[in-house]
Order: sequence, then structure tokens, then C-alpha cells
Amino acid sequence: MEFQPLITELGCIVQKQAPLQVTKWAKIDKADRESLLQMAKKRSAQNARNRAMQNTPHVTGTKSLARAQPVGENEAPVCEEEIFLEVLGHKSGYIRGRGHGSKPSRSLSKHHNKSELEAANKRANELEEKLNAQQKDMEVIKATQKATNEICKN
Repeated sequence: MEFQPLITELGCIVQKQAPLQVTKWAKIDKADRESLLQMAKKRSAQNARNRAMQNTPHVTGTKSLARAQPVGENEAPVCEEEIFLEVLGHKSGYIRGRGHGSKPSRSLSKHHNKSELEAANKRANELEEKLNAQQKDMEVIKATQKATNEICKN
């Protein structure tokens, strides 16, 4: 059972309702302590009634409902822009976050993404070729070192 919300709630009640001249809880007289306790019980009962009236139980904890949505195993994560397009739809002449005005065509953005992908693939291929060349050089160096070691032993 988690007591932190209760402690926070009681702290707020004490801050607002307790006599200001009293510095410690133990120094509050019994009548004031009882009235503070009654306020806390009254608020707790009201909150319980409010929770009972809710139709949908909150079961996600601290996670928002959007984050709690299940994601398929083979499903690629969807970027924020795609979510906005799916939910709000495409609006001609409107750029999200910038308002109305000229919007770049979707074909240009696809072309831009495609060119970025091609550049990344080209760079990956170049790096792979460089790695293979370095591995071959390493094998030659090892063979040379092995031959040198054999000569030194004899």
C-alpha cells in the first residue's frame, strides 16, 4: 500500500488549517488535531465517492494511455508526424507547428528521405569495403610476423 499521496494530502491540510504559531504536530492541542483529522476523513470520503462514480477504471499507473497502447511484434514504430497525419488528416496548405502557408509536397519529402537512405547505404558499403581491406592487411601483417618469429627461433 502506498502512503505517499495520503501523507501529501495530510500535509496540505495541516499547512492550510493548522494554527500558525504551532511548530510541531505534537504541540497541536487535541481539539485542533481532531478537526484536522475530520477534514482529512471528509475529503477522503468525498474522493472515494468520486472514484466510485467513474465508469472507466484507471489501470495504467503512471503511464499515459497513448504510451500504454500495445505495439505489434513485427510492427515498426510510428513517428510522431505519421500519427498526426493519421489522426488529424492531411490539410492542404497547413504545416503543423507553423500554421497556414505553403507546404512542401509529399513527393519532395519522400525524395529527400530516399536520397538520405541512398547516401547512408553508400557510406555503409564504403565502410564495409574499408573494413575488409584492413582485415586483409592485418592477415598479411600476422603472416609476416609469424614468418619473422620462425626465422628468429632458428
